[in-house]
Amino acid sequence: MSNNNNSIDYVASVVEGLRTIKNQKGSNLVLNKHIRYQDKYLTLDVVLEGEDHTPKEIYLITTFQIVEYYHNTLLNILRLYKRAIKIKDIYFVYTHEDILSFLSEGKLNNIGKEFPKTPKEVIKFSVRSLSEYIKIISSCPLIESYRFFYRGHSEENYRCIPSIYREPDLIERENIIFHEAVRECPDDFPNNTSTFDKLVKMQHYSLPTRLLDITENPLVALYFACKTNELRKGKVLLFVEHQSLISYYDSNDVCLLSNLVRQDRYFSPKKSLLIDVKREFGIFDGRSVSKNDLSRVICVLPKKDDARVRNQSGAFYLFGMKKTILDCPDEPIPMIEISIDSSCKCEILKELSQIGIQESFLFPELEKSMEMIRNRYSR
Repeated sequence: MSNNNNSIDYVASVVEGLRTIKNQKGSNLVLNKHIRYQDKYLTLDVVLEGEDHTPKEIYLITTFQIVEYYHNTLLNILRLYKRAIKIKDIYFVYTHEDILSFLSEGKLNNIGKEFPKTPKEVIKFSVRSLSEYIKIISSCPLIESYRFFYRGHSEENYRCIPSIYREPDLIERENIIFHEAVRECPDDFPNNTSTFDKLVKMQHYSLPTRLLDITENPLVALYFACKTNELRKGKVLLFVEHQSLISYYDSNDVCLLSNLVRQDRYFSPKKSLLIDVKREFGIFDGRSVSKNDLSRVICVLPKKDDARVRNQSGAFYLFGMKKTILDCPDEPIPMIEISIDSSCKCEILKELSQIGIQESFLFPELEKSMEMIRNRYSR
């Protein structure tokens, strides 16, 4: 968590190192400022241009820590650049212990052998009050092109996986659970809604799905971290997602992963899954579908057509599969964990209620509002 001046100094030192190495006749190193962060630089375009001002090479500035902990994200960003810009020579560049290092797509592919898949150390804090929590959240720099998402766990050892994967019997019968829900309540799940929208509604009513709730409001996450398990420590997780890797409710990849819910354990990605995706999405090239496409966990922004989603600033992680549809993919890795002392949960809930973060707001159904009023005035 470096400050702005230190970040600018770091970028300047990397650029100067690039100028020294790439000082070629007929080439010009250009600093493009259209990818610039409000409080911190993580990546910044540095372009090596030829005499005709056409880009020859692109360098994306990052840090050793980002490479170590988030190399998979960097690999996705690099591939997005290559598809969008059509330039072969694109590299990430960083300095560590005064050594300037370059990462090509090939090196990023193999970097898992050098670094572990999970971070060696997630940044951890512990708080005992709302003010301490807000201070930590406020200190996190806003980063252009990245969005922050939060999740609150009322028990600190709770795993970051969807409810459908918590019991083997559930995931084995996922397609039956889904179809039975639609069959029993057809008016609540009309045919003109997408499979993802159906999953959101099922999640809303506590039916096990392959969705994991997250929020863009850190106070909402804190509420859920304190709401129950008053004798155990709670935890808030902060996730960072690049805007280019966030999907909307009606995107191709969301349709693909959502329709896993309709498959049995013996399904064929290019047969039964493709039929369901084409039925919903229309034209879809199934030849490009691979197991790698299905093994992802993607961040999805849903439609705000539900009061609960709006009030909770809700979003979701949509889980695909691993080797088989019964295997859960690797859970998303947070950048920050904030532990909440169990003895402070009740007081924090009172403080949150004073600023409007309470059950009747987060769950705006009539039943919840009436229940809150009853609890407030009962002896």
